[in-house]
Amino acid sequence: RRKAEAEELARRKEEERRKTAVQVDLGEEKAPQIVSVDGEEKMPPASLVLKNVPYSIDSNPFVIGRESGDLLVPVDYISYEHAKIEYMDASFYVKDLNSTNHTMVNGIRLEPEEMKKIVDGDVITLGKLNFVFRIG
Repeated sequence: RRKAEAEELARRKEEERRKTAVQVDLGEEKAPQIVSVDGEEKMPPASLVLKNVPYSIDSNPFVIGRESGDLLVPVDYISYEHAKIEYMDASFYVKDLNSTNHTMVNGIRLEPEEMKKIVDGDVITLGKLNFVFRIG
């Protein structure tokens, strides 16, 4: 019974998380569409910029993935949950979530589960996509 309750709670949390996700449309003709963004913890305003479009980092942690996370990038070279950005101890960090096509910061590949401090202007590469990290 407890296992069933825990599974139901996890399912509800994932469902709520999907409702608050940001959807990225990489189509050349269409502008990226934001479904919604949910933020709880106070941190400086930050964003990931892809193709000159900023995506607010409004939750902590902020997960980027193909099918699960806060920023959804529906392409096959992004893992289900590819990477996450966390704000802690007055700094931002990116962590590779054991992705298939890797995460890089300024061209340097992160090991699976490695966490790296990031600063304004850093380029975060997920698979083939280059995001510019911005604070402010």
